[in-house]
Amino acid sequence: MSDALARLALIPDQVMPSDQDLTDLVRARLAERSGRGERARIRVLEPQGGLLARHLRALAPEHDLVDDDGPVDVAIANGVLHHLPAPDFAEAVGELTGSLRPGGMLVLFDYFHVHDQELETLERTAAHPAGLLHVVRAYGATRRLLEDLEMRWVEFHPFRQPFDLPASDDPDHLRTHTVMTDERGRLCLRGSLLQPWCHVVAHRPAADG
Repeated sequence: MSDALARLALIPDQVMPSDQDLTDLVRARLAERSGRGERARIRVLEPQGGLLARHLRALAPEHDLVDDDGPVDVAIANGVLHHLPAPDFAEAVGELTGSLRPGGMLVLFDYFHVHDQELETLERTAAHPAGLLHVVRAYGATRRLLEDLEMRWVEFHPFRQPFDLPASDDPDHLRTHTVMTDERGRLCLRGSLLQPWCHVVAHRPAADG
């Protein structure tokens, strides 16, 4: 599990705020299907030890969480893609969108910001002496990639952390903490790295257009 997700998972059975937002979003977008008694296939890609799939099973029992290679109605990448360089990110997103049925939905929870700027930070610490890559991606470039993959109705929903996360007293122990601002609420940081967590939603057009 990434340090950010591990810090937010305060107790094993508590739903993390970002996971709750994502679960609410998925259930709302699938409400019409649920009303017809249709079960959607949902695939989740998340860090080892991630809890989103577990929470979706508990909070959205009307749908099916799958881990096979078959087509799905919802594909989710939860907090994993910011460690990939641009070519690998594009390939991963292409694989996710390629798994969607017509009318399917892609959800990415990761580092995205409004600026026309891609930032790569290589974190070298005792835990990652060879370096751990963090990439913040631009809304515009991400939208263009998704549209090139024939995805439509791309949305960006910045995540707002609802409670304070204290910084570690040990400067060598990196974990996500928050800093309160007047205008933007709580900012999430990993050491000195700003983490602009954001939910991105895109849809594959239905077969009938």
